[in-house]
Amino acid sequence: MQFEFDTERVKTAIKASGYTQESLAAAVGLTHKSALAKILNGTRRVEVGEAVKIYSLLSLKPEGAVGVQSVPVIGIAAAGAWREAIDMPDRRMTIPQGIASSRAFAVEVIGDSMNLLIRDGGWIVVDPDQKVLQDNRCYLIQNGDHEVTVKRYHAKPARFEPVSDSPEHQPFLVSECDFMVLGRAVWTGSSL
Repeated sequence: MQFEFDTERVKTAIKASGYTQESLAAAVGLTHKSALAKILNGTRRVEVGEAVKIYSLLSLKPEGAVGVQSVPVIGIAAAGAWREAIDMPDRRMTIPQGIASSRAFAVEVIGDSMNLLIRDGGWIVVDPDQKVLQDNRCYLIQNGDHEVTVKRYHAKPARFEPVSDSPEHQPFLVSECDFMVLGRAVWTGSSL
């Protein structure tokens, strides 16, 4: 389930509203005044929370939208070598409703071993109710030293792989390490 951001409807609503792109960007809380222009011309992805604010300010109702869900941001995870998890309590982010269980949480991903799917500094939402390994899905996993990483699982042979344009990151076999699946990554987003 996805929130479909209709740029043409938004452009039409901006003209009718009295907002300029700059004033609407400021009202939404975008940190750079050109961010909205980039969203509208397709060179920047709109985050769900931003889309909800834009639609609300312009009195637009998302077509087919069923709402949003707020999840806690609990820390930082590595996309690269195993890394000690870092706690960051008291933050939340908004995701489309229905893609994760009510126990879902978000983590910031640091590193480039998953950069073809998740950019360094991007976010993933992890559903801890989805721990059964499925081929070609991404998981947040933890080793015996309580270090975590994000990797894509492949079944034959059973292994976790990076999804990167950097050749320095290598897959590892499930049998090579003691690990625990914390949950499946079900959504990704990036901050400016």
